[in-house]
Amino acid sequence: MSRLVTFGCSNTFGDSLDDTPSDENGHVPRVDKWNNPIKPSRYAWPAKLAERLSIPLVNAGWSGASNKRIWNNMINFSYQEGDIVIVLWTNLGRHSVFHEDKKLYPHDHYGNYYDGTTIANPKQFIEFNPGWVDKSLVDRLHKNKWTNKNKECAEFYYKELHNDYDDIVDISIRIDHITRVIKDKKHVKLYHCFGKPMYDLLLPWAKNITFIQDAVVHHLWNYGLASDGVHPSQLGHKVFATKLWKWFLSERKKGRIEWTK
Repeated sequence: MSRLVTFGCSNTFGDSLDDTPSDENGHVPRVDKWNNPIKPSRYAWPAKLAERLSIPLVNAGWSGASNKRIWNNMINFSYQEGDIVIVLWTNLGRHSVFHEDKKLYPHDHYGNYYDGTTIANPKQFIEFNPGWVDKSLVDRLHKNKWTNKNKECAEFYYKELHNDYDDIVDISIRIDHITRVIKDKKHVKLYHCFGKPMYDLLLPWAKNITFIQDAVVHHLWNYGLASDGVHPSQLGHKVFATKLWKWFLSERKKGRIEWTK
């Protein structure tokens, strides 16, 4: 049986929809009050697309993830024969730093604790967002000594080291690498989507990919916002899933893809 496997950030996880509400600070907690993991939204586009395809879903989206983290999750995932994999790459500019020592930075910028033992919780404890420096997201930074330290590192990184061309080189390398890795896996199909216009920015050697949609932002955000006033609404997710579904139907008619229910 085929599975739909999806990777991305909060726009794949489905932040701030009816079953993944944010708190007063705009954070979506990773565990509920009984310490059970919060599951990705059943209203997000991966769930809606899986319903259309009538196949099981593994939604590996993670809120706040950088493209480096998304790549890391994809590299370490256990794929099965027949998997249909869709990655919705996030904004350029986000950055992650991995550490072996899980005690070094045991919280992410949402204040969630990571033990470094599962694919959803890799051993990486610094995650940067340019919104911390330009102040557009500073009110969403969970305040504790770990995330304050992350913010200090982020300010230095964006002011002294970061540049747009390096972002393009980095995402090109990661896209080319994961495409080659999954190509070697038996009967696993990989499809790329980009949240903002990105395909034309990729370096030429990274463009040999199957990409469904560039500038997804124009579809997800055209139908209102979720409860936090930042993420796309449930209607936006549904419309985007329908667009993907129609693309898959077209590809199946051309004999380029098939899935088993």
